[in-house]
Amino acid sequence: MTRKTFLRALLPIALASLAVPAFAADTTADLTIQGTLTNTCQLSVTSIEGMDWSGISEAAARTSGLSIVCNAGTTYSISPGQGQNFGLLSGYGTYRAVTNGAGAYIPYGFFKDPQGSQVWGDDTDAFTGVGDGTVQSYNYAVRFLALKQAVGGNYTDTVTVTATYN
Repeated sequence: MTRKTFLRALLPIALASLAVPAFAADTTADLTIQGTLTNTCQLSVTSIEGMDWSGISEAAARTSGLSIVCNAGTTYSISPGQGQNFGLLSGYGTYRAVTNGAGAYIPYGFFKDPQGSQVWGDDTDAFTGVGDGTVQSYNYAVRFLALKQAVGGNYTDTVTVTATYN
């Protein structure tokens, strides 16, 4: 290859390298992302159904459970309501009661333990905790009293369980 041919081949490359590059203009803006996370809990309660009591028993108990999931740091308190028949049975004024719908009642109470030594109720008797984003479970017991004094039949009550949180 001759020097002249070599320079002719090199010239386009040299000229291309001297070309002024094109610059794009930039502009910026801030994108703000803002939101509020509301403390939230979800409560699930397992009902107590299908019980059979002996008419010659004085008392009976049944256990069940409930669960709650709250986002992290959310404090909560879970308590049972009074039900539809609270205090209606003479001599059991502070008890809830199931009824047969014809004027017969069986008193009962809620407890945090199967033995019935820790009342489950309002305020200091409620289940309490702090959410961590996972399911937290609690067991409770229902103790029925004065079964011998009740007439046979189907008995029921509905209690609203409330989780208060913040």
